[in-house]
Amino acid sequence: MPGLGGGPIGLAQAAMMPNRFERLIIMNTWLHHGGYEYCENVNKWITAWEDNGFFAHKKPDVALIPLLDAGLITRKDFYEASVSGIMPSISDNAREMYNGYFAPLKGLPDEAYNGYRRFPLSIPIANYHNGNSAAQEMHYHMLLGWDKRVDFIWGLEDEIFTESLGREWSKKMNGSFTPVAGAGHFLQNTHADEIVNHILRGA
Repeated sequence: MPGLGGGPIGLAQAAMMPNRFERLIIMNTWLHHGGYEYCENVNKWITAWEDNGFFAHKKPDVALIPLLDAGLITRKDFYEASVSGIMPSISDNAREMYNGYFAPLKGLPDEAYNGYRRFPLSIPIANYHNGNSAAQEMHYHMLLGWDKRVDFIWGLEDEIFTESLGREWSKKMNGSFTPVAGAGHFLQNTHADEIVNHILRGA
């Protein structure tokens, strides 16, 4: 369960309904808890969605974000395309990824983007009550007592969830830790075969 949203959503299920799970695979995510330090990139992500921020315009092209993370477009292309609404020249592989992420929004009005707008602003940095943080903290501590198998598979190029974070968390849960070199935050997009092989080897 990778991603800024995947951890708080998916791991809540494991914490509250552990009998439904035999094994956890945790990839580049987090659960809010006391002492957790948010990096500057998270602050930038939040301010980008505030009024007058980079994404504060009609139908922001959020499907470009995984392409940037995967190195399929440059940061310059990302910013220019986000502002202009004109797609840069991209490979067939990049187009396939883009289409997959854009599909849920295709043809929808600007209001359909409100979930994307709200999520970054719910990260509990300035306000503890944002993002259901009390529940996240409870789930985090519940999972520290997880008594079944847990494997951490971690992209090492993630600018938000670092290798040290993943290793520390895996140690607290008595889990394995598998680093994936060259992978960023959305490692399932770029290193799917490697991830599947790691999972199957441990099955």
